[in-house]
Amino acid sequence: MINYYGDKVRWFVADVIDTTPPYGLEGRVRVRIHGIHNPSTREVRQNDLPWAQVLLPTTEGGVSGLGSTPRLEAGSLVFGMFMDGTESQVPIVIGSLPRTEYPTAIQKSIAYDDLLERITPDQEFYNQTTGSIDESSAALKNELRDEPLDEFTSKLRRDVAVKFFLSTGYSIKQSCAIVGAISRTNSSFNTTYTNVGGTGLMGWSDVRFTRLKSFSNEWWHFSTQLSFIAYELNTTHVDANIRILNSDVIDKSKPKSLGNIMGRHYAPIQDDYNSEVKRVYELYANKKV
Repeated sequence: MINYYGDKVRWFVADVIDTTPPYGLEGRVRVRIHGIHNPSTREVRQNDLPWAQVLLPTTEGGVSGLGSTPRLEAGSLVFGMFMDGTESQVPIVIGSLPRTEYPTAIQKSIAYDDLLERITPDQEFYNQTTGSIDESSAALKNELRDEPLDEFTSKLRRDVAVKFFLSTGYSIKQSCAIVGAISRTNSSFNTTYTNVGGTGLMGWSDVRFTRLKSFSNEWWHFSTQLSFIAYELNTTHVDANIRILNSDVIDKSKPKSLGNIMGRHYAPIQDDYNSEVKRVYELYANKKV
């Protein structure tokens, strides 16, 4: 217990990433600590972040589950300290801080420039992100067919898409939100299918479709288009990515719902994505991907 004596106190400021801890860690929140955890989910994956205990007032029971649980929301800015001092492995949240909900234009510009410095050129980004996709399955073969795919193929591609975004560091809710937006736009996951809004998984058109074709000569590949979504979220649509990473909300009635974020800030086609995001999440919430 000597490590818990307070003669070497280290404090921190952190973003709350997740407020739904697994069994055995009730009452904790997952945090991304400023100055320790890189804000990029490609550098520090969300599943690798620590679960911090939360200090409650003395008016609560404090034993055997009596009293209230923390009411922090994903996206909260919190202040805390490490209970084990310089070892810095046991964080505890002491309180929350007011914050600007979204970055200013200057902050977004700085974040965008920083991302461009850290992200490698398009082709290398493609190679780095598609490495997690096994395209040996016949259902993932890329053919230039402007028609919906069969149900088996669509389901397999949806599974692979969820797994892909999990592998890039998004939470299960955030991954299902991105895949739900794809499913709402292109229910069969056909990468060359053209609907009212545009072509591909997200219905790209105009400048964004031109960027997709410049991103890779094999733009119609399923892995290419998943990688391009990740690329957009880390470059041209970093503002949407910040909102996604600061939310873990599926319920459309609550602020910062992921369906609203996808519809208003990322998806090329303006639509209500909440129902499909919820449906996809319910498919994978308790399923091993």
